[in-house]
Amino acid sequence: MTKTKRQRAMPANKSRAKQVPPDHLRRRGEPPSAHVETGLLSAIERLLRDGRRFGALSVEELAREAGIGRATFYLYFRNKGELITHLMQQLTREVEVSAGDWFRDAGEVDHQTLRRALHGIVGTFRRHQGILAAASDTAATDPQIETAYRAMMDRLCQLSRQAVRQVDHSGRGTGVDPDRLADLLTWFIALYCARFIADHDDAEIARLIDLFVHVAGRSIFQDPAAASS
Repeated sequence: MTKTKRQRAMPANKSRAKQVPPDHLRRRGEPPSAHVETGLLSAIERLLRDGRRFGALSVEELAREAGIGRATFYLYFRNKGELITHLMQQLTREVEVSAGDWFRDAGEVDHQTLRRALHGIVGTFRRHQGILAAASDTAATDPQIETAYRAMMDRLCQLSRQAVRQVDHSGRGTGVDPDRLADLLTWFIALYCARFIADHDDAEIARLIDLFVHVAGRSIFQDPAAASS
């Protein structure tokens, strides 16, 4: 091969290896289509169920499992960290909605509100356990994912503090520091769900919610009867 031919071939090979659209062609700020987002989320969950670790997965593997092209992935995300950041933002919004009145400013909170909130939160974490597991697997080694995970937990802790303070200010609290208590309970529930919830069937999920209600209710409410109702 002549020097001229080699010079022409090298850029082509390099282009095929990278396959990342330049920034002016990427859809920065534009959310991925439902097809792309759902496909990638399902791909993560299937691969993790098969025993794969998210940190060891390549973008090519994720795209192939999701049924999309590698170039399509890069239209929306620079890397896996950006994908998980997007999915965790979605998860945070869903958890906030699923908690119902417990996370709202107005209205009286009570043990029944807490039970409904935990039912919604656990259900949301169960549906999206793949996101939690992926974040938990890589947060310690990927600063981008660690930042996204911390942002989710900071938001959930903030909302939990707001709810526990309402109970404390109403005179129905246990007298424990409401902010520290809210943070402890929020991390306890989120970490347990990230690590174990994938192995639970419906009956075990129901028992788990009862346990969370028992622990959180007796920690938050002064009245034991209210806590366990």
